[in-house]
Amino acid sequence: MWFGNQYGLNRFDGYNFKVFVHDPRNPNSLSGVFISALFKDRDGALWVGCDQFLNKFDRVTETFTRYPVPFVKHISQDTARKAAIPAPTTVCLRFAFLASPVVHGSGAPLRSVASA
Repeated sequence: MWFGNQYGLNRFDGYNFKVFVHDPRNPNSLSGVFISALFKDRDGALWVGCDQFLNKFDRVTETFTRYPVPFVKHISQDTARKAAIPAPTTVCLRFAFLASPVVHGSGAPLRSVASA
């Protein structure tokens, strides 16, 4: 089970908790502290919205990839496997969930970004 709060992301395996937090020295840690959204996509990937950016959790390395979408409060996925992420400006960002995305801008990769 996954739990997000103002102190980070917590995983409970039935016996123990593991806490994932922001580490400013580690670019593969969570991008922020306060967790505002959790979403498991149809491929089983865990997406974490926090006070800085959108993060995708890598289950093998237990690290995060950061995506330049700030202040994520809600994440959902449509039938075409695209994410719908309301942005603070009331614009809805949509992008494809990908295993190996292409580079977009100066942040982590996104395959396609469009306003809806």
